[in-house]
Amino acid sequence: MTGNERRGGHPRGRSAPIDAQAVETAQEKLINGRQERDARDLIESISNVTRIKIIRALAETPLAAGDLARVVNRTAPATSQHIRVLRECGAIESTRRGRGR
Repeated sequence: MTGNERRGGHPRGRSAPIDAQAVETAQEKLINGRQERDARDLIESISNVTRIKIIRALAETPLAAGDLARVVNRTAPATSQHIRVLRECGAIESTRRGRGR
């Protein structure tokens, strides 16, 4: 008997699953390592109040960077850095448009 098995042959601290098929199905649905890293990066990127405000503001309407800075009450350079982080993680997309006259 190895150090992490009980007499029943099960690893210590774990018993046989109640529904082995359900456990197997759930394990197949888990995200893989790459998806886990992507999810972690996304969560870390949006775990900032200003970035959450930016996402919320942009969900309602497209805004120019200067107007977005005004909405979230930050400087244009600070807002630009937040936009960069959100764009890099895929949380937002940016488009360039000239002034319509």
